[in-house]
Amino acid sequence: MPGTTLLSDIRLTLHTRIAVRLWRSSPTDMLLCLALLIRLLRAEQRDDPWATHWLAHINIRLNVLDYLLKQKNTLLDNRFASLSADITTTLSHNPSPAEFSLPLALLSPPGSRLLNILVDYDRLARRILQAWQLDLITQEEKGALLAQIPRLIRQLYSYVNRFRTTGVTREDIRHNTPLAQAVSHRLGPLPRRLLAEIEQHAQ
Repeated sequence: MPGTTLLSDIRLTLHTRIAVRLWRSSPTDMLLCLALLIRLLRAEQRDDPWATHWLAHINIRLNVLDYLLKQKNTLLDNRFASLSADITTTLSHNPSPAEFSLPLALLSPPGSRLLNILVDYDRLARRILQAWQLDLITQEEKGALLAQIPRLIRQLYSYVNRFRTTGVTREDIRHNTPLAQAVSHRLGPLPRRLLAEIEQHAQ
């Protein structure tokens, strides 16, 4: 009988060293972060409210990264528009790019968003370096444009890595069980909005 699990590989190509360093970041790299995101989603499916809280913050961070990518690309669009009409360029690329492969099973909706953000940042970094070479941005602008997103991605890695499976359910929260109290002390209290939703659904 055929197996029930579908297998596929995702192939990724990165052209810049700064993007490759994000893939291989330490102590949490991209592959570990993707695996931890799956663990978070499974915890949420088991009714863990802390997993819901963590995932909400992760989505906020991903939204911020998406916004910054669009903002920086818009700035570069304006700078490239100032080139003489007689000068045309193509996106720079690495003749020997870094290639990575990962199983489809390692991806999840937030993990796929993060992977796309890394690829989009690699493309952005190539545009930034090209704009600097064409004297469309200054050295200081180049540094500022390159630095912000990697810092935020590493902070996201760290935030994902801080989550620990709790075993707590919303029912534990409603009854304020010792386990719920211990987890609240260890991971911090849940936001009032989420607590109110938990209580409301019990009624």
